[in-house]
Amino acid sequence: MILLVSHASSSNSAVIYSGLIAALVSGVVSLIGYSITAYFQNKNTKESLKVQRKNNEATIQTQREIAQMQKDEKLFYQSQLDWWNETRKLIAKFVRNCTIINRKIEKTKKNTSSERLNNIKSIEDAKKQIAENQNDIQELEKSINDIQEQITLIRLYLFHDENTAEREILLKILVMEKHYSKLEPIPSVELSNFVDLVRNFFELQLKELQNKTA
Repeated sequence: MILLVSHASSSNSAVIYSGLIAALVSGVVSLIGYSITAYFQNKNTKESLKVQRKNNEATIQTQREIAQMQKDEKLFYQSQLDWWNETRKLIAKFVRNCTIINRKIEKTKKNTSSERLNNIKSIEDAKKQIAENQNDIQELEKSINDIQEQITLIRLYLFHDENTAEREILLKILVMEKHYSKLEPIPSVELSNFVDLVRNFFELQLKELQNKTA
């Protein structure tokens, strides 16, 4: 009877030990499995974060490049807008000086007309008239020199040979230049047509550039 109890107790202990060992082995296996899983998850997470970081950096760089391109493009169009504004001012000054030259040509011709010369009755009158005429001629010569400089600048600004409107403006200037170079006043009709041509040209140019720089 004692032997049976002893044998049963030994069997129970073996079962308990076997269960403990099985549980221990199972725990170790689970721990190893968890460690391996955690390792690969951590590795995958790091790889994902690394790829994501690279993608973010690439996205940021692309956004910077796009922003820089937009900035450069806007600066380019802004410089073009400034360019046309400066050209417009030059042509406005040219038109104003054309009217001044017209007045000076008319004055010079009037002072040197035969009627005016016939009114000279003395040496003093002649000297006074000669001095006045000389002064008028000097002023006219200065105005012509000034306007020639303006024409040169305008030609530097309107240099696009493929632009028909620019060529037409330069052609109109050439026609007006021929008038005053022969001491002929520029006809008011020609000057008025030139103003309309220039106004329409700059209205179109400035609208296009303002839309691009908005």
